[in-house]
Amino acid sequence: MTSIIAIFSLSLIIALIITPMVARTAVKCGLVDIPTVRKVHSKPIPRVGGVAIYISFYFAFIPLIFYRTRILELLIQEHRMIYLAAGASVVFGLGLWDDTRRIRPELKLGIQIVAALIAYLGGVRIVAVGLPGMPFLILGWLSLPFTLLWILLVTNGINLIDGLDGLAAGVSIFACLVLLILCVLSEQLLVAVVLAGLSGAILGFLRYNFNPASIFLGDSGSYFLGYLLATLSILGSVKSQAAATLLIPVIALGLPLVDTVWSAVRRFIFGRRLFRPDREHIHHMLLKLGYSHRRAVLLLYGITVGMGGISLFMIHAQNERAALLLLIVGAVTILGIRKLGYLNYLSGERIIRWAGDISDEMGLSRERRYFLGLQADTSNSKNIDELWQHIIRSALMLGFDMAALCLNNHNADAASENPLKVPGKQDGLDSRVIHSIMSSICMRNSPPELEWANPSFVRENGTWSHYLMKLELPLLINGDKNFGTLVLCKDLRVNTLNQHVLKRVEHLTRSIISALDKMENLQQAVSS
Repeated sequence: MTSIIAIFSLSLIIALIITPMVARTAVKCGLVDIPTVRKVHSKPIPRVGGVAIYISFYFAFIPLIFYRTRILELLIQEHRMIYLAAGASVVFGLGLWDDTRRIRPELKLGIQIVAALIAYLGGVRIVAVGLPGMPFLILGWLSLPFTLLWILLVTNGINLIDGLDGLAAGVSIFACLVLLILCVLSEQLLVAVVLAGLSGAILGFLRYNFNPASIFLGDSGSYFLGYLLATLSILGSVKSQAAATLLIPVIALGLPLVDTVWSAVRRFIFGRRLFRPDREHIHHMLLKLGYSHRRAVLLLYGITVGMGGISLFMIHAQNERAALLLLIVGAVTILGIRKLGYLNYLSGERIIRWAGDISDEMGLSRERRYFLGLQADTSNSKNIDELWQHIIRSALMLGFDMAALCLNNHNADAASENPLKVPGKQDGLDSRVIHSIMSSICMRNSPPELEWANPSFVRENGTWSHYLMKLELPLLINGDKNFGTLVLCKDLRVNTLNQHVLKRVEHLTRSIISALDKMENLQQAVSS
């Protein structure tokens, strides 16, 4: 315990002294964060606070070199700490590079993966997981993706919540203290000492980073803290508790993890780029709800402390209680996400429609498969009569009330073997010189060659101007050949369109064009 207090105090003092020096140097070098629309500060602030934490953390362990203590012996014996320190330095350098030069998100992710692999190859691995009431699961070859995913999630989670003064640093120190207590209880002295050094460095830095901040953590600091929290939580897992092995660090780091996962889900759902920054993180939503900068940070501190308390309770909780507690945490998380306004658009009806869209795109729905059959029949039509019958079937299936087909090469005097010839005269929809349904684009002096109307469809003058939806689809191929126009009409007073109708109409149009093209090619072959 003496070593823990000594390392904590030393790193705290170093951070208190060196942070102002780093801030002044950053200002002289122009390493400041300029206010933008996405930022919440109003004046330039030094953004390389990670340098102060990095120096304070490592310098606190220098005295161990000169004193033969148990901690030094443990450091010498624990080779994994060397790989951990190397990986942490890699992400720190990555963040510092991004703070000064700005680099592409894809490159940042690639370097983060390399840093995670360094830890994995050094023996920092998630080898097993457990959940309340479930058997202990040995991961085997899945250890690699689980470990990489965990390190990437926590590293980027701390980075994503670094949007308000003192938020990322405060959340990190509370998570550190929870993990420190867990390590002390499980007698993992070395990991506890390392966490103590990290806690002291963060606390000293937080003196200058809390609202109103005089220095920002920056990517160098957030990546460094996130990486160390992820790897140290693996080393400090309470192995005697199957359920706690995975859940304790997950719950303790719940805030950054939820923000990271939900950011990815949110951007995927709304079709946004995964790496593009926005103003919809948890702290941004609190500001939109009217919270002040400081109140939002303090509220998130309280949530982190509460999550830490729950994770500590999980150590000695029986499986039944742990499972119940986990369900409560999940329910509260969902309610919190909804309270923040994230789910306003994602109503039950919209989610069902979204699932229906996915099912339709994959061809799983019966309606999609049935229409696929209609497409095939339409495309394989041998003559106009057969084609028209398939068009009528498709129009009925799609819910249209009327259909008409105007053929540009229609010729009443053509030979009977002409597959494009329409047998028999068709009645027009009315007696206008320019047919009503063709008046907008076709401007024909004759009615359509083929027309059909649902018996229940009532043709009223008001229907045409107020309630009728009319689609006029040119039957173009290769942009230089026009077979004619397909017209589809629907009385919207009866019902609205299915969300898949317009997409199916496009597929129907392509099938009709394919059929007409085959007929014309056949006609030309017979003529020659």
